[in-house]
Amino acid sequence: MSTTDELPNRWLFTPEEVAELLRVTRRTVYTWLRTERLPGTNYGRWVVQRADLLAFIEGTAAKAVQRRKRRGRRQ
Repeated sequence: MSTTDELPNRWLFTPEEVAELLRVTRRTVYTWLRTERLPGTNYGRWVVQRADLLAFIEGTAAKAVQRRKRRGRRQ
């Protein structure tokens, strides 16, 4: 099952929830938020909208496929 299938049907996610869903550390998620790699809003506490999380997942997957294709051409 892909990560997008595992997403709860909710509008907002905390960084802790994002970390658990993506199987990364909270620190990684906070770094992505601070560097704007992952869009989020800080209302005194960070939140990530579902649409932004889905776009991030899809964009990350697309980049991984592109990297694999480039590596395949070099070998």
